[in-house]
Amino acid sequence: MLKTFAKKYMVAFTLLFITALPLSSNAASASITRHDSYLDEDSYFFDSEGAKVFLERYEGSTVLLVFWATWCGACVNEIPVLDNLQKDFRKLPFKVIAVSEDYHGVQAVQKFFEEKEIRHLEIFHDYQNQFFKALSISSLPTALLIDANGKMKTRFKGRIKWHDEKIRAMILSEIAGNPETPHNTYKPRELNMQVRPTPPANQKVPAKQVAPAGQEKQSAPMRQAAPAKQIDNKEVKKNEQKSTKSK
Repeated sequence: MLKTFAKKYMVAFTLLFITALPLSSNAASASITRHDSYLDEDSYFFDSEGAKVFLERYEGSTVLLVFWATWCGACVNEIPVLDNLQKDFRKLPFKVIAVSEDYHGVQAVQKFFEEKEIRHLEIFHDYQNQFFKALSISSLPTALLIDANGKMKTRFKGRIKWHDEKIRAMILSEIAGNPETPHNTYKPRELNMQVRPTPPANQKVPAKQVAPAGQEKQSAPMRQAAPAKQIDNKEVKKNEQKSTKSK
C-alpha cells in the first residue's frame, strides 16, 4: 500500500516537474499542455491498405497519436526514437500511432521506414489532411496522448525527447494497471555506427624489408651492339683490278 502511494506521488511530482521546465535545450519551441477532453469520434485516418481507421479500434489501450511527415526535419528524427519507445512498451496496453501527412502518400512512408529500418510502427496516412484538420492540429510534429477511455490527456508540440525518462514516466502514468517501468533500450545513433577496427597496441606493424648490401636489384643488362662486319682485303683488290681494266 505504502509502495503504491509512493509511486503515484513520484509520478505526480514528475508531471509537475516536466510542465515547469523546458524539455530539451535544442527544442525551444517544444511544449506540453495538459488536457481532459474527448476527440471527435467521427474523424479517421487510413492504414497502408487504404482502409479507414477510427480511434475506437484502440479503446482500452493508451495511445500516443503522432502527426508527422517525411519532409519535416524534426519529425524524421523522432520516428526512430518512437519506434524504440513502441518496442520497449510492447508488452503494455499502449500503442504509438504515427499518422503521416505526406503529400506523396503511403509510398513515401514505406520508403522512409525501409531506409530507417522502422520495425515496430505501423504505416498510417492522412489523405488530404482531413484528420489533421479535424483535430485542430496546427504544426508538425504534434502528438496527443490519449488514455484507455478515449480522452486526450496531453498535447505535445515540437521536438520531444521520447527516450527521456521523464517523458516516459508521463506516458506510463496514463497506462492502466500501474505497470512497472519498462527497460529503456534507447541508444544514440552514434553508438550504432560501425567503427573501423584498429590493431592492438602491442601488435607490431612489419617494417619494409631492405635488401642486404651488395644484393641490390640489378638493372636489366644493356643490349650488346652487333659486331662490325669484317672487310675482306682480297675482295677489295679484285674490285680495284676490275675498275682499272674498264678504264
